[in-house]
Amino acid sequence: MLIDNQDTGGVFKWLQAVDRPDLAFVVMNPYYICRDYELDIPDRVAEKLGIEKPEDVMVLTIAVVPEDISKMTTNLKAPVIINSKNNKAEQVVLENDKYSIKHPVAQSVKDVV
Repeated sequence: MLIDNQDTGGVFKWLQAVDRPDLAFVVMNPYYICRDYELDIPDRVAEKLGIEKPEDVMVLTIAVVPEDISKMTTNLKAPVIINSKNNKAEQVVLENDKYSIKHPVAQSVKDVV
């Protein structure tokens, strides 16, 4: 299943484990910093998550927010794929080398704006 554009309702969110409230990640909508971000969800992942149509998919990437905010990065190489209908999710490592695990956010925002 090919996903190439999403609107997840804002740039940053918290992704928190249901069974471990102390475990949470800052996640972001990758399309705000990389308009041409594109990924192909493997069939096994789509089946495991119960994804039936592309519009049921939310794509988020995990951000690392250091003390110096200008050095914030996000992992475009391994997005979190979420089925918005049943809230099942999985982090998927993309097989191509197009994206980095430490994509700079600040520079990308300047490039997109």
